[in-house]
Amino acid sequence: MVDSTLSRPGRPAVPDDYDSPLTELAAMAVQNHELYTAYVTAGFTEPQAMQLLIAIVTAGIGGGQ
Repeated sequence: MVDSTLSRPGRPAVPDDYDSPLTELAAMAVQNHELYTAYVTAGFTEPQAMQLLIAIVTAGIGGGQ
C-alpha cells in the first residue's frame, strides 16, 4: 500500500523532500570531468583539454572578459 500523500497522478510515489546524494559543487565537478574526458576522447591532448576547461570555467565566473 502506498501512502497517498506521496503519490501523484502519472508519477511514481516519491518523497517531496528527496535529497540528492551529490552537492551542487560535486555535480559541477562531475560535469567538468565529463567535459575534460570528452575533449581528450575527441583528440585533444590532456594539456589542451585542461586549457579548454580552464577557459570555460574562467569565462563562466566572469574572468574571461
